[in-house]
Amino acid sequence: MTYTLVNGTKQDANEVQTNFNDLVSFLNGSVLHRDGSLAMTGALDMGGFGVTNAGPIAATALALTGALTTTSTIDGRDVATDGAKLDGIEAGATADQTAAQILTSIKTVDGSGSGLDADLLDGQHASAFAAASHGTHLSGATPDTVTHDYMQFKYAVDLDAGPTNIGTGITPLSKSLTVPSAALMLVFWQMSVKRTSAGTGNTLTVLPRDDGVNMDVSGSPNGINLDALVPNLNDIAYISGLNYKVLGSSNTSTWSVYVTKSGGNTFDFDGGQMVVLAIPI
Repeated sequence: MTYTLVNGTKQDANEVQTNFNDLVSFLNGSVLHRDGSLAMTGALDMGGFGVTNAGPIAATALALTGALTTTSTIDGRDVATDGAKLDGIEAGATADQTAAQILTSIKTVDGSGSGLDADLLDGQHASAFAAASHGTHLSGATPDTVTHDYMQFKYAVDLDAGPTNIGTGITPLSKSLTVPSAALMLVFWQMSVKRTSAGTGNTLTVLPRDDGVNMDVSGSPNGINLDALVPNLNDIAYISGLNYKVLGSSNTSTWSVYVTKSGGNTFDFDGGQMVVLAIPI
Protein backbone atom coordinates (compact mmCIF):
# COMPACT_ATOMS: atom_id res chain seq x y z
CA MET A 1 0.00 0.00 0.00
CA THR A 2 1.46 3.35 -1.04
CA TYR A 3 0.47 6.78 0.19
CA THR A 4 0.85 10.29 -1.11
CA LEU A 5 0.33 13.59 0.56
CA VAL A 6 -2.56 15.80 -0.60
CA ASN A 7 -2.70 19.18 1.14
CA GLY A 8 -0.46 17.72 3.87
CA THR A 9 -2.83 14.79 4.40
CA LYS A 10 -1.88 11.19 3.80
CA GLN A 11 -4.21 9.72 1.12
CA ASP A 12 -4.55 6.26 -0.34
CA ALA A 13 -3.53 6.25 -4.04
CA ASN A 14 -6.85 4.70 -5.14
CA GLU A 15 -8.76 7.39 -3.31
CA VAL A 16 -6.65 10.08 -5.00
CA GLN A 17 -7.34 8.55 -8.42
CA THR A 18 -11.06 8.53 -7.72
CA ASN A 19 -11.00 12.19 -6.69
CA PHE A 20 -9.04 13.11 -9.83
CA ASN A 21 -11.53 11.31 -12.05
CA ASP A 22 -14.36 13.20 -10.39
CA LEU A 23 -12.59 16.51 -11.06
CA VAL A 24 -12.07 15.68 -14.72
CA SER A 25 -15.73 14.72 -15.08
CA PHE A 26 -16.79 18.04 -13.51
CA LEU A 27 -14.52 20.06 -15.78
CA ASN A 28 -15.73 18.21 -18.86
CA GLY A 29 -19.33 19.24 -18.11
CA SER A 30 -18.68 22.83 -17.08
CA VAL A 31 -15.69 24.17 -19.05
CA LEU A 32 -15.86 25.37 -22.71
CA HIS A 33 -12.99 23.66 -24.53
CA ARG A 34 -11.03 25.58 -27.12
CA ASP A 35 -11.53 22.90 -29.78
CA GLY A 36 -15.27 22.68 -29.03
CA SER A 37 -15.09 18.91 -28.81
CA LEU A 38 -17.17 18.68 -25.66
CA ALA A 39 -20.66 20.06 -25.22
CA MET A 40 -21.38 22.10 -22.16
CA THR A 41 -24.03 20.88 -19.79
CA GLY A 42 -24.04 24.00 -17.63
CA ALA A 43 -24.55 27.71 -18.22
CA LEU A 44 -21.85 29.94 -19.75
CA ASP A 45 -21.38 32.96 -17.50
CA MET A 46 -19.34 35.65 -19.26
CA GLY A 47 -19.38 37.90 -16.23
CA GLY A 48 -20.68 40.85 -18.25
CA PHE A 49 -18.10 40.50 -21.04
CA GLY A 50 -18.93 40.13 -24.72
CA VAL A 51 -18.07 37.46 -27.26
CA THR A 52 -15.99 38.65 -30.20
CA ASN A 53 -14.70 37.05 -33.38
CA ALA A 54 -17.05 34.11 -32.93
CA GLY A 55 -17.92 31.66 -35.66
CA PRO A 56 -21.35 30.07 -36.20
CA ILE A 57 -23.08 29.14 -32.95
CA ALA A 58 -25.25 25.99 -33.05
CA ALA A 59 -27.82 25.68 -30.29
CA THR A 60 -31.06 23.80 -29.77
CA ALA A 61 -32.43 26.75 -27.80
CA LEU A 62 -31.30 30.31 -27.21
CA ALA A 63 -32.77 32.30 -24.31
CA LEU A 64 -32.05 36.04 -24.12
CA THR A 65 -32.93 38.42 -21.32
CA GLY A 66 -31.99 41.54 -23.32
CA ALA A 67 -32.51 42.82 -26.84
CA LEU A 68 -30.80 41.18 -29.80
CA THR A 69 -29.23 43.84 -32.04
CA THR A 70 -27.12 43.65 -35.17
CA THR A 71 -25.44 46.06 -37.59
CA SER A 72 -25.85 43.54 -40.40
CA THR A 73 -28.62 41.18 -41.46
CA ILE A 74 -29.99 37.94 -40.08
CA ASP A 75 -30.14 35.14 -42.63
CA GLY A 76 -29.77 37.79 -45.33
CA ARG A 77 -32.87 39.74 -44.20
CA ASP A 78 -32.98 43.33 -42.96
CA VAL A 79 -34.88 42.81 -39.72
CA ALA A 80 -35.67 46.50 -39.21
CA THR A 81 -37.22 46.88 -42.69
CA ASP A 82 -39.16 43.62 -42.50
CA GLY A 83 -40.32 44.45 -38.99
CA ALA A 84 -41.77 47.77 -40.14
CA LYS A 85 -43.79 45.90 -42.77
CA LEU A 86 -45.05 43.43 -40.19
CA ASP A 87 -46.06 46.28 -37.88
CA GLY A 88 -48.28 47.60 -40.68
CA ILE A 89 -50.37 44.41 -40.83
CA GLU A 90 -53.49 44.66 -38.69
CA ALA A 91 -54.33 41.96 -36.19
CA GLY A 92 -56.31 39.06 -37.64
CA ALA A 93 -55.36 39.86 -41.24
CA THR A 94 -55.54 36.86 -43.58
CA ALA A 95 -54.58 36.16 -47.18
CA ASP A 96 -56.85 33.18 -47.69
CA GLN A 97 -60.27 34.89 -47.97
CA THR A 98 -62.74 33.38 -50.40
CA ALA A 99 -64.50 35.40 -53.09
CA ALA A 100 -67.70 35.28 -51.04
CA GLN A 101 -65.89 36.66 -47.96
CA ILE A 102 -64.35 39.48 -49.99
CA LEU A 103 -67.77 40.32 -51.47
CA THR A 104 -69.29 40.44 -47.99
CA SER A 105 -66.55 42.85 -46.90
CA ILE A 106 -67.06 45.11 -49.94
CA LYS A 107 -70.79 45.33 -49.26
CA THR A 108 -70.06 47.01 -45.93
CA VAL A 109 -68.61 50.06 -47.75
CA ASP A 110 -70.76 50.02 -50.90
CA GLY A 111 -73.11 52.88 -51.61
CA SER A 112 -73.13 56.45 -52.83
CA GLY A 113 -69.61 57.86 -53.09
CA SER A 114 -67.88 54.49 -52.63
CA GLY A 115 -66.29 54.66 -56.08
CA LEU A 116 -67.35 51.12 -56.94
CA ASP A 117 -68.15 50.64 -60.64
CA ALA A 118 -70.23 47.56 -61.53
CA ASP A 119 -70.35 46.06 -65.03
CA LEU A 120 -73.98 45.00 -64.68
CA LEU A 121 -77.11 46.30 -62.98
CA ASP A 122 -79.69 43.58 -62.38
CA GLY A 123 -77.96 41.58 -65.12
CA GLN A 124 -78.04 44.46 -67.63
CA HIS A 125 -75.06 46.35 -69.07
CA ALA A 126 -75.02 50.15 -68.90
CA SER A 127 -75.71 50.27 -72.66
CA ALA A 128 -79.20 48.87 -71.95
CA PHE A 129 -80.21 52.03 -70.05
CA ALA A 130 -80.89 55.55 -71.29
CA ALA A 131 -78.61 58.29 -70.01
CA ALA A 132 -79.99 61.49 -68.50
CA SER A 133 -78.78 63.33 -71.61
CA HIS A 134 -81.40 61.46 -73.67
CA GLY A 135 -84.07 63.74 -72.26
CA THR A 136 -85.83 61.52 -69.75
CA HIS A 137 -87.83 64.50 -68.47
CA LEU A 138 -89.83 67.08 -70.41
CA SER A 139 -88.47 70.30 -68.95
CA GLY A 140 -86.76 72.32 -71.68
CA ALA A 141 -87.00 69.48 -74.23
CA THR A 142 -86.43 70.37 -77.91
CA PRO A 143 -86.85 68.48 -81.22
CA ASP A 144 -84.35 65.68 -81.43
CA THR A 145 -83.61 62.37 -83.14
CA VAL A 146 -83.19 59.09 -81.26
CA THR A 147 -82.06 55.92 -83.09
CA HIS A 148 -82.98 52.35 -82.09
CA ASP A 149 -82.39 49.01 -83.76
CA TYR A 150 -86.03 48.75 -84.72
CA MET A 151 -86.98 52.34 -85.63
CA GLN A 152 -85.88 55.92 -85.92
CA PHE A 153 -88.26 58.55 -84.69
CA LYS A 154 -88.37 62.27 -84.03
CA TYR A 155 -90.20 64.03 -81.27
CA ALA A 156 -91.01 67.53 -80.11
CA VAL A 157 -92.22 68.67 -76.70
CA ASP A 158 -93.96 71.83 -75.56
CA LEU A 159 -94.81 72.88 -72.02
CA ASP A 160 -97.05 75.71 -70.87
CA ALA A 161 -97.47 76.52 -67.21
CA GLY A 162 -100.51 78.79 -67.69
CA PRO A 163 -102.81 80.13 -66.48
CA THR A 164 -104.41 81.61 -69.62
CA ASN A 165 -108.05 82.61 -69.98
CA ILE A 166 -109.60 80.32 -72.58
CA GLY A 167 -112.14 82.88 -73.78
CA THR A 168 -113.47 82.02 -77.25
CA GLY A 169 -110.28 80.12 -78.21
CA ILE A 170 -106.53 79.88 -77.50
CA THR A 171 -103.55 77.82 -78.71
CA PRO A 172 -101.49 77.27 -75.53
CA LEU A 173 -99.39 74.39 -76.91
CA SER A 174 -97.45 74.63 -80.18
CA LYS A 175 -94.22 73.14 -81.58
CA SER A 176 -92.54 72.90 -85.00
CA LEU A 177 -91.11 69.55 -86.15
CA THR A 178 -89.39 68.48 -89.37
CA VAL A 179 -90.15 64.92 -90.52
CA PRO A 180 -87.62 63.51 -93.05
CA SER A 181 -89.92 60.91 -94.61
CA ALA A 182 -93.44 59.48 -94.62
CA ALA A 183 -94.51 58.95 -91.04
CA LEU A 184 -97.33 58.27 -88.65
CA MET A 185 -97.72 61.36 -86.49
CA LEU A 186 -98.96 60.94 -82.92
CA VAL A 187 -99.84 63.88 -80.70
CA PHE A 188 -100.12 63.22 -76.96
CA TRP A 189 -101.47 66.09 -74.89
CA GLN A 190 -102.54 66.78 -71.32
CA MET A 191 -103.89 69.93 -69.70
CA SER A 192 -105.74 71.26 -66.68
CA VAL A 193 -108.80 73.53 -66.70
CA LYS A 194 -109.84 75.80 -63.84
CA ARG A 195 -113.26 77.44 -63.33
CA THR A 196 -112.90 81.15 -62.58
CA SER A 197 -116.59 82.18 -62.53
CA ALA A 198 -119.86 80.52 -61.61
CA GLY A 199 -122.66 79.64 -64.04
CA THR A 200 -124.04 76.98 -66.37
CA GLY A 201 -124.20 76.11 -70.06
CA ASN A 202 -120.44 75.79 -70.67
CA THR A 203 -118.67 73.28 -72.97
CA LEU A 204 -115.03 72.76 -73.99
CA THR A 205 -113.48 71.52 -77.26
CA VAL A 206 -109.80 70.49 -77.73
CA LEU A 207 -108.45 70.26 -81.32
CA PRO A 208 -104.87 69.13 -82.13
CA ARG A 209 -103.76 70.74 -85.42
CA ASP A 210 -101.15 70.41 -88.16
CA ASP A 211 -100.32 73.89 -89.51
CA GLY A 212 -103.71 75.03 -88.33
CA VAL A 213 -105.63 72.11 -89.88
CA ASN A 214 -107.51 69.89 -87.46
CA MET A 215 -106.17 66.36 -87.06
CA ASP A 216 -108.21 63.23 -86.40
CA VAL A 217 -110.30 64.13 -83.37
CA SER A 218 -111.44 60.67 -82.36
CA GLY A 219 -108.98 60.82 -79.47
CA SER A 220 -110.09 64.27 -78.32
CA PRO A 221 -112.70 64.79 -75.60
CA ASN A 222 -114.77 67.37 -77.50
CA GLY A 223 -118.00 68.94 -76.29
CA ILE A 224 -116.91 68.48 -72.68
CA ASN A 225 -119.53 69.56 -70.18
CA LEU A 226 -117.53 72.02 -68.08
CA ASP A 227 -120.37 72.43 -65.60
CA ALA A 228 -120.04 68.74 -64.69
CA LEU A 229 -116.23 68.69 -64.97
CA VAL A 230 -115.56 71.74 -62.76
CA PRO A 231 -118.88 72.60 -61.07
CA ASN A 232 -117.56 74.88 -58.35
CA LEU A 233 -115.57 78.09 -58.44
CA ASN A 234 -111.77 77.45 -58.51
CA ASP A 235 -112.26 73.73 -59.21
CA ILE A 236 -109.51 72.24 -61.42
CA ALA A 237 -109.85 69.19 -63.71
CA TYR A 238 -107.29 67.34 -65.82
CA ILE A 239 -107.99 66.11 -69.35
CA SER A 240 -105.78 64.33 -71.90
CA GLY A 241 -105.92 62.79 -75.34
CA LEU A 242 -104.08 61.11 -78.24
CA ASN A 243 -104.53 62.13 -81.88
CA TYR A 244 -102.85 60.93 -85.07
CA LYS A 245 -102.18 61.87 -88.69
CA VAL A 246 -100.43 60.05 -91.54
CA LEU A 247 -97.88 62.04 -93.60
CA GLY A 248 -97.07 60.68 -97.07
CA SER A 249 -93.68 62.42 -97.40
CA SER A 250 -91.17 64.62 -95.63
CA ASN A 251 -92.70 67.61 -93.98
CA THR A 252 -92.06 70.54 -91.69
CA SER A 253 -95.15 71.44 -89.71
CA THR A 254 -96.24 73.33 -86.66
CA TRP A 255 -98.18 71.00 -84.42
CA SER A 256 -100.49 72.59 -81.89
CA VAL A 257 -103.42 72.09 -79.55
CA TYR A 258 -106.31 74.55 -79.96
CA VAL A 259 -108.77 74.96 -77.08
CA THR A 260 -112.14 76.67 -77.47
CA LYS A 261 -115.08 77.20 -75.11
CA SER A 262 -118.75 78.05 -75.46
CA GLY A 263 -120.96 79.47 -72.69
CA GLY A 264 -121.06 82.65 -70.65
CA ASN A 265 -118.67 81.83 -67.81
CA THR A 266 -114.86 82.07 -67.58
CA PHE A 267 -112.33 79.24 -67.41
CA ASP A 268 -108.52 79.14 -67.46
CA PHE A 269 -106.11 76.84 -69.22
CA ASP A 270 -104.09 76.11 -66.07
CA GLY A 271 -101.04 74.36 -67.55
CA GLY A 272 -100.30 71.42 -69.84
CA GLN A 273 -97.90 69.64 -72.15
CA MET A 274 -97.80 68.20 -75.65
CA VAL A 275 -95.56 65.52 -77.18
CA VAL A 276 -95.40 65.10 -80.98
CA LEU A 277 -93.98 61.77 -82.16
CA ALA A 278 -93.13 60.85 -85.76
CA ILE A 279 -92.74 57.13 -86.57
CA PRO A 280 -91.37 56.35 -90.08
CA ILE A 281 -93.64 54.19 -92.27
